[in-house]
Amino acid sequence: TPAEVALSKDFSNNMGKLPWPVVRGHIVGLFGKHSHPVLKGVIIENNGVDIKTETGSEARSVFGGTVVSVFFLPTTHNCVIVKHGEFFTVYSNIETVAVKAGQALTVKQSLGKLYTDKNEDLTKVHLEIWKGKDKLDPKLWLAN
Repeated sequence: TPAEVALSKDFSNNMGKLPWPVVRGHIVGLFGKHSHPVLKGVIIENNGVDIKTETGSEARSVFGGTVVSVFFLPTTHNCVIVKHGEFFTVYSNIETVAVKAGQALTVKQSLGKLYTDKNEDLTKVHLEIWKGKDKLDPKLWLAN
């Protein structure tokens, strides 16, 4: 639709300017293929970035859009997929979800409280950005 084309263009024009999906944090897992930190010869692939933040933090939308799916995976907890025209953002490691499928979102709107791994004392959000079926490096899209 014309509205989706305009939203896609608006999203695309914000490369390098999107707000972070947490109020405070830093990247601890980079996009792409990397050697496993412990297992020699093992390559791991990260479809997004992992951002460490403070315990009790919430994930928040990096751009306005519509929630297309909310689901649970045992390895990544709750996940939220948001559509921005032809772009999608995927947020995971959410403990308590605050949105539902079909809901319109504004930029920086809370998606829910993040899960904290008690064994590692680690709170993080996993963020992916897709253009259609193409995975993009979220680090290139986030504001410095």
